[in-house]
Amino acid sequence: MLLSGLMTRAIAVPFIIEMIVAILSTKISLFLGTSPLPLPPAPPTVGAWAVLHEVRSDWAQILTAMFLFAAGPGPLSLDAWLARRRSAARPLSGMPSALATRAWE
Repeated sequence: MLLSGLMTRAIAVPFIIEMIVAILSTKISLFLGTSPLPLPPAPPTVGAWAVLHEVRSDWAQILTAMFLFAAGPGPLSLDAWLARRRSAARPLSGMPSALATRAWE
């Protein structure tokens, strides 16, 4: 849905929550040195610096989802296409009927 631009802001929120849960569930054990996952190949292998090194891609995904939440869908998204379609199908509702008919004369 994010790739097509459908409900961008609504879908970005679960992604942010998902990445926070992923960081908390995998990186706390790395910080404590009790991780069942393989340790990083280069020192430091445990502690705060190891967590900061390993969390970089998760952090990038959170920031991307936050940007999509703030910016919303772009002009080439399905949301924009649906909005253009809805506005084209809507009649001139703001004008009085006499002005609307006179504009077409």
